[in-house]
Amino acid sequence: MYITDFGFASPSEVFSSAICVKKCPQIGVKALECKPTKEVANCNDPKILSAIYNTKNVLDYCFPASVDDLPKSFQNGWKAALKAFTSSSVGKNFNDMYLSSRAMYSSIGMGVVYSFVFIYLMSFFAEFISWIIIAFVQGGLWAATIGCYLVRQ
Repeated sequence: MYITDFGFASPSEVFSSAICVKKCPQIGVKALECKPTKEVANCNDPKILSAIYNTKNVLDYCFPASVDDLPKSFQNGWKAALKAFTSSSVGKNFNDMYLSSRAMYSSIGMGVVYSFVFIYLMSFFAEFISWIIIAFVQGGLWAATIGCYLVRQ
């Protein structure tokens, strides 16, 4: 979904200028491969083509690559739409995931590191650990035997 005009006062009105495009456009595109809507009958209208901005695909939405790349008339509309999105519960969840993404990535990396350290330590101390387990099992069997004997008496 590509929003052709951010010049509306209300964030909900911004989506009335949205069209479905095959690929997120970049500056310099001569024509858009899109599906017209009731509000935007001609996707290749010169007014639309002259206001194309650099975009990036985010969950099948064409987001501006940079707010500075937007035409001046679109910047306030983009900021209002972004503010409306981030103030909703869904937007807050996405923002929280974005802010904690570095922590998630480092946790995954540290999990891999800890796994290799655990494997190394297990191979280094395998005999020692197995004798400790054998001793605990044997001690548990003796304790269970004595306990059963005392209960029987």
